Amino acid sequence: IKARKTAREAIRFADHEYDKVQLASQIEKEMLEAAEALDFERAAFLRDQLRELKELPEFALIESRKKKRSYLATKKLKRQRKK
Repeated sequence: IKARKTAREAIRFADHEYDKVQLASQIEKEMLEAAEALDFERAAFLRDQLRELKELPEFALIESRKKKRSYLATKKLKRQRKK
């Protein structure tokens, strides 16, 4: 019974983390789109929102797995700006 409870709690935690990752990805996407559209005030606002989300302690482990993806998104934006 205790194992089932622990498993349910782990699943709930994983779902919560997945939601945060999805939210961070969406905010980052909107931030890059705003910057590309030269809407720097909105991009800065979204950047601050993303920072606040990432400062939550439980987000740290997931963020380390996503760094490569974030880096690639940044490089893609830089390439698009050069065109």
